[in-house]
Amino acid sequence: QLDFEAASASAASSKVIDDYARSLELWAQQPLMSRILVGDPDGEIAELMRTGLKRLPGMRHISCIAMDGTVVASTNPAQAPPKIPVTSKRVAEFQKGVRASIDIEGGELRLHVPVNSHSDEKQLIGVLQARVDPGALIVDERPSWSVLRVQGSGQLAQHVGKLRERGG
Repeated sequence: QLDFEAASASAASSKVIDDYARSLELWAQQPLMSRILVGDPDGEIAELMRTGLKRLPGMRHISCIAMDGTVVASTNPAQAPPKIPVTSKRVAEFQKGVRASIDIEGGELRLHVPVNSHSDEKQLIGVLQARVDPGALIVDERPSWSVLRVQGSGQLAQHVGKLRERGG
């Protein structure tokens, strides 16, 4: 029974994470994301993220990060640090076709998706980072977040493996 509950909770949390990753991917593919390269001077990236965040109540906040680590836009500028490193490991994953990467740090899930250039889809120009409320992973009163934390990196590795396939 416990194995069934764990598998069920894991599947439910995977669906929630997939839904969030798809939303972030759609935002990352918007033509206005090219403004990352000039620092989003008119705030359009921030506005897109704030509008989208209202539809995804499980996301706490979203940052748009340039390749040098500069936070170009954020749904909560007061909480966003001026720089968030874009690691070479994350860049390598995205260049290999990983659709999204996941970190668990300090009791918080962080979801990252690549932002590619519209003129050259292989050129990574930035990253969207979403901080996800652990409560969003509790689906049908199943403790999905606990399962993710207990299963740790093995579960995340399985999920990232699923996200490697483009489009699903």
